[in-house]
Amino acid sequence: NIEKEGQVEIIGWLYQYYNIEPKAKVFAKIGKKTYKATASAKGKFTIKVKKVKKGTKIKVYVKDTAGNTSKTVTVKAK
Repeated sequence: NIEKEGQVEIIGWLYQYYNIEPKAKVFAKIGKKTYKATASAKGKFTIKVKKVKKGTKIKVYVKDTAGNTSKTVTVKAK
């Protein structure tokens, strides 16, 4: 996580969880708010969100170009 002007970036590499295709949409849900990004060909992504407290649960999932949705992975903000 990188803090900058009240924002945090969720940076990840999805191959550790999924074998995703290029251009898959990555979603991060914090509370009731959902943020999204598009994964690179190598499964990397960055999602900018408002600053959250340490320990906040962030639910991350992927939707591929065919519309299939992955299982949700829950991580905690550091």
